[in-house]
Amino acid sequence: MNIIKEKGSDNNIKKRYQFVIGNRVTDIIILIILTIIVHRGWFKPGMLDVGDMWAIPRETLVKFFRFPYIWVAYSWLGAYASRLYMYPRLWLSGLVAWLGFDYGISQRVVYFFPYLFISIFSIYYFTYVLFKKRIICFFATLFFVFNTFILQVVAGGIVGSAIAYALCPLILAFFIKGFQQKRLKNGILAGVFLSLSIVYYPPAAYLTIGAISLFFIDALIIQIKSHDDFVKKSTTKLVGYLIFVLIIPVILHFYWILPSLLVKTPKVISGHENVGWVYALSYAKLNHAISIYNAWWPPGSTGVQPVQMQYFIIPLLVFIGIVSSFKDKNVRLLAIIALISVFFAKGTNKPFGEVYAWFFKYFPGGVMFRTPGKFHCLTNLAYAPLLGVGIDFLANVLRKIELRKLKMPLKRVILKPIFLVFMFCFMMYLVFPALAGKIGGTFDAHQIPKEYERIKQFIKSQPPQFRTFWRPIRGRYAFYSQEYPSLCAYQYHFYASEGSRYFLAESYNPTAFTHTNYIAKILGILNIKYCFLPLEKEYLFRGKEFYLETFEKQIGLRRIDIGENIDVFENEYVAPRFFATTRGALVVGGRKALFLVASLEGMDFSHWAIFFADELKARSRDLLSNIETIIFYDKDINDLVLALVGKEYRVDLTKYVIP
Repeated sequence: MNIIKEKGSDNNIKKRYQFVIGNRVTDIIILIILTIIVHRGWFKPGMLDVGDMWAIPRETLVKFFRFPYIWVAYSWLGAYASRLYMYPRLWLSGLVAWLGFDYGISQRVVYFFPYLFISIFSIYYFTYVLFKKRIICFFATLFFVFNTFILQVVAGGIVGSAIAYALCPLILAFFIKGFQQKRLKNGILAGVFLSLSIVYYPPAAYLTIGAISLFFIDALIIQIKSHDDFVKKSTTKLVGYLIFVLIIPVILHFYWILPSLLVKTPKVISGHENVGWVYALSYAKLNHAISIYNAWWPPGSTGVQPVQMQYFIIPLLVFIGIVSSFKDKNVRLLAIIALISVFFAKGTNKPFGEVYAWFFKYFPGGVMFRTPGKFHCLTNLAYAPLLGVGIDFLANVLRKIELRKLKMPLKRVILKPIFLVFMFCFMMYLVFPALAGKIGGTFDAHQIPKEYERIKQFIKSQPPQFRTFWRPIRGRYAFYSQEYPSLCAYQYHFYASEGSRYFLAESYNPTAFTHTNYIAKILGILNIKYCFLPLEKEYLFRGKEFYLETFEKQIGLRRIDIGENIDVFENEYVAPRFFATTRGALVVGGRKALFLVASLEGMDFSHWAIFFADELKARSRDLLSNIETIIFYDKDINDLVLALVGKEYRVDLTKYVIP
């Protein structure tokens, strides 16, 4: 009788254990609660604007609630809208702004809250499609959402990338189910979510297509090797299915693909094609890549940090998962993805760092991966399920251990859950700074300083169509819009002439700002009426007094008072937004001449000039010698210029273009 009671008690405990730990809904609830705890700062009022997540004024956002523009004027000196692929999320941000909400609400609706939802359900569903085991799904999701790589990405404000990373497993899950179950709706969903991934971050979509290709090749090989004629005939359908999935993003993004093909646009963002950046940004060594350990963890660290020993438990569990279930083709495919992504995530570091440099320079699409850490998108995708497989294997091993000699009647119930609870606590320990709310960045909400509100009201109180200039960089909460554009010193290099000497304004180098009398005039021809210093002390690289002194020395810049703690100078040389020169002007295309014109000697201007050019040929020296005002600008806006100036000023600009 005693034995029967013990067995009955054992069975009851098993049932309760299976309900609490084994129920999928319970798993999701636990993960959601954990996610809310770690990201609790997102539920507080204020701006989540740190790192790459800059605050955008509502007046600027509301302009996106319409059809996309091919040309934008709110920043720089106007530019071709080269990132039209992201317009759907900008349109949604514009809708939120049109409804009367500020960017604090908009960024939560468009970025932060969608990430919370997608990151949990995407990896959980993907793991379930592959392995169907709840323990594997739970720990895969736990790792996917809470590891040092993704937490630092989100904390740094790169939330658009994080959403695209989180979409990767969901796209794969629908793609795999599509060719397994031969259901077209899964292929449609895979294509639609792939399109959404492009909207948020094209490099992540590129990597997702790579993972899709690997699963596709595996399925294709299986069909080709099959001795069943019916299976072999379905090969064509499989290829058609892949094309169908990939054509959906092309159709949905055709609104910007077509104009990009018809309009001459830059191939890549200036500077991104320089392989030197790859060497500079390859901060993760091989041990960082293997352990998917962020090089600046824990938060607040300065410089690249060595990997702490406890983080090597992660690749160990992944290795156990691979070895224990290597016969499973899904495990083998994930292992291949993990191996490739770890190798590339280390960038140009040893071993075989030259391979990444070649990939960046010559492989189609490689230029998108200036930062090798982007490959952790696939590392995270592969590690999460494999880690879950490893934990599940160890748990099952413990369950099979015979403890009868210790006379423990509940041996098969207690040991496994104890291990699972231990692994749960260990994984939370690895990211304890996030759990304790000490990670900072976007995990803390911020309020807009009242001084920036005062600047906004000051600018809006005046007739529009003038620009503002910020030095050395624009304040995080600075106001700008289509009517009141702004630019900052690091966005452009300014040349002024005084005799045969040339001066270069600052990029990120504050010491390069010139003490010439011509700066105010150059800023004036750019339609800049006010010059500001940012309120953030960390942006004043050389100290506030240094920048104030250089502004005060410029003839034509007059300091005005619009409120306490606000440093602003008015430019008396400000010119209208659009004007035509009354003297001869040489017009060429582009901006690269800014870096070349300093090498031209013997140029003696009696007035002032602004340069934007692709290149200056040798014969340019003679052409420039007698020209008082020179404006170099992009040939692509030729029609726009002709439409804006009066007929008496219209000329055939091609006569002045240096080929």
